[in-house]
This record gives sequence, C-alpha cells and structure tokens, in this order.
Amino acid sequence: LDIDIQKNEPRVLEDEQAPNPTRWRGTELTVTVGGAWRAYKARIVAYLRQLAIITPYATLALDFKGSGGTKRDVALRFERRTTKVPPMPRTTGYHPSAVNELLLEQLLRKTTASTLVQFLSKSGALSSVSAALAKRVVAECGKGFRADDDPIDVADDRKKLQRLARLLREVSIFPPPTGDCLSPVGEYNLRLGVEKEVRPDYVATCASAPRVHDGHAFVVEAAVSVGGAGASRSARSSGPTTRSTSSGRRSASSCRSCRRGSRSRARPRSTSARTRRRSTTRSRTASAAAACN
Repeated sequence: LDIDIQKNEPRVLEDEQAPNPTRWRGTELTVTVGGAWRAYKARIVAYLRQLAIITPYATLALDFKGSGGTKRDVALRFERRTTKVPPMPRTTGYHPSAVNELLLEQLLRKTTASTLVQFLSKSGALSSVSAALAKRVVAECGKGFRADDDPIDVADDRKKLQRLARLLREVSIFPPPTGDCLSPVGEYNLRLGVEKEVRPDYVATCASAPRVHDGHAFVVEAAVSVGGAGASRSARSSGPTTRSTSSGRRSASSCRSCRRGSRSRARPRSTSARTRRRSTTRSRTASAAAACN
C-alpha cells in the first residue's frame, strides 16, 4: 500500500489472494524492523498494551523470535473483549475556517461546479455551507463577485482568491463540523479496554462532544483508573497510580540522599566519639600510673 497525500486515499501497489483453508477472518500486518530489541522491548510492549486498551474489539498478538535461542523469544497476546466497533468515518469537505489561499485555489481548479455558489454549497469541497450562506458569502466579498462566477476565473484572479480565502477564515457564520469524519473509540469501549488490561479498582471515562480548532474537528476521550493488578498496596491506599508512583520515586530519591547525608554526618560524630574514648582511656591510664607510682 501507498498513500496519495493529495487525495488522502490509499494506492494498492500489489494485491494477491492466499489460500485460507481455515476460513480465518481479520487483518494480519507483517513488518520487518531493524533495531536494538533489548533497548526497546519495554517500549514496544507498553505500546501494544496501550493499543489494546483503545481497541478492545481487536485481538493483538506479538511473536518475537530471538537470534540467541528460545530464551529471548517473546510471545504476547491481547484478547478482544467486545465486538462493538466504532463507526466508520465519512468523507467530508473542508470547513471554511480551515481553508487557506493555496488550498482554496486547488479546490477551485478541481471542482466540477459551474458557479461559485455551487462550489461553496454543493460541490462537496466545503462543509457547513448551505446555499443561503454561500450567497451571503458572495455578497460579503463585495464588488467584482457574482453568484454565477466561474470557479476557474476566481482561481486565476489573485485578488479575488485572496479576498475569498480571507473572508472564509474570518467570518463566524458557519456552523462547526459535525464530527462525521471522526471515528472515536467511545466511552463503552474505552472502559472495557481499561478494565481488560489494567483491572483497576475504579475507572471513570469521559468523552467530549465534537469541537473544532482551526477548522478541524476533534473529540477528546479520557479515562482515569485507580489501583489495578500491578499496583502496590501503598499505591492502592494512597490514591491514583500515577501520583503514588511519582511520590514513591521522589521518596526513594530523597531516602538515598538522606542516607548519603546521614553517612557523611555520622563520620564526624563517630570520629569525635573515638577521640573522646581515647582521651578517656588515656586519662584513666595516667591515673592508674600515678596511683602505682
């Protein structure tokens, strides 16, 4: 596979059918990567676990064969827990607030619409623009713009192109994107993924409504868990895992520094104590010698 970055579409370079006597269904991805396995093993495992959390509807497996024998082999498998798959994203046009001058020129030259109003509202190049809003935009552009202008003529006129692009980005009359181009995990799947991999004592999830930033739609999904199979007793009693782990590291570091400081401070005390003991012994010896004399 390859990706056409202009059309945002996959290009199939080679396609072949392999025998499937067991009628297996799914997607198998094979990647050959060169690198230091010992150095990055923990990161790869952590990545697969995080991927299993946000895709509880998929089964993930890792089979690593080491070159030094079976002792270095690693076999991991993350089973799926649900068959509920997020909705497929739908192709949508660009939001007007995300269109710059270069992109607008490309869209104007590629469109099959015959008029400027049709390009803005019905060509599919832009989203959130109705016919009424398109006519209003053309009217706001001012002198020299007409509803039946040819899109190619607008693309060839630099001043018109700059005026239209600036107006599309600056006005706030367009409704925000609907989020149809997104495929969020969903709170249900997110909760199942956290419970499956972390097995926490408590989990809370939250998902926002579709929002827009610079014309691009986005959704924020978050999950917070407390405790779990890998959490220590101190972590379970003191609250969230992240806070417990962080404070534990700081306390361990401070304890090491305290131990180093205590050793450095103990030496003078022990030296003075030895000096006092020596002086006391000498005084006692001198007193005994005087008594003998």
